Amino acid sequence: MITYNVLVYSEAPLVFFFTFFLYSFSRYAETGGKKFLLLSGISAGFVALSKFTGLLVFPLLIILFLSAMDWRKNLKAFAALFVIALLVSSSSVVRQILSYGGVCQPRIPSDNKCYLGEAPSDIELGMESFSGYLEQSGTNVSLIDIGIMNYIQFGYTSMIFLLFVAGIIFGALSKNNRLRAMSFAGTFLYGLLTYGTINARTEDAVRYVLIGVVPLLILGGIYFADLLKTIAEPKH
Repeated sequence: MITYNVLVYSEAPLVFFFTFFLYSFSRYAETGGKKFLLLSGISAGFVALSKFTGLLVFPLLIILFLSAMDWRKNLKAFAALFVIALLVSSSSVVRQILSYGGVCQPRIPSDNKCYLGEAPSDIELGMESFSGYLEQSGTNVSLIDIGIMNYIQFGYTSMIFLLFVAGIIFGALSKNNRLRAMSFAGTFLYGLLTYGTINARTEDAVRYVLIGVVPLLILGGIYFADLLKTIAEPKH
């Protein structure tokens, strides 16, 4: 439990900022308001800062812009959005260059990667530093080893997975361009990350694909909200 409490520090900001990015971009696509364009760029930058999988927000920006808007008329706005996101996300790189003389990627447990600079030696921890490290078992094995149903139950539970599937279907069939774009982007990200982590530990894989799950859960929530509204409306 101590391990997963620590992981919340990266997962929670990723989910928060990515959800806020999707909201602000959707509002910009709907209203064309410059404040939503600015908020989209800032939140996208913070998504990239939250976790390394957040860097996928940049290709996602391109997908959303091309599919949700008339991109030919909004090239300047897209360029501004991309530059804002890039400037915000580059703050970490600037800090590392000032601190280490280069861009470093410290990994625990593993050796550090440092480009042009040198990371402090006291943050280098090998596997032997972690006493009682578990052998590969349970959720410590890959999706293929644990099985799809166990993977779903561990990572999402049945209800969340139902919401996830509903989001894919609802978004794909929606007549709203923004919802279709969100569905396509979420499905693309989830498929790409699942393929990339298919041999990773299950407990790691379900976290890595989180950025692809968020937009599909939002769509699933919209679908069930519309369904409940339809049921609650009095029949004439």
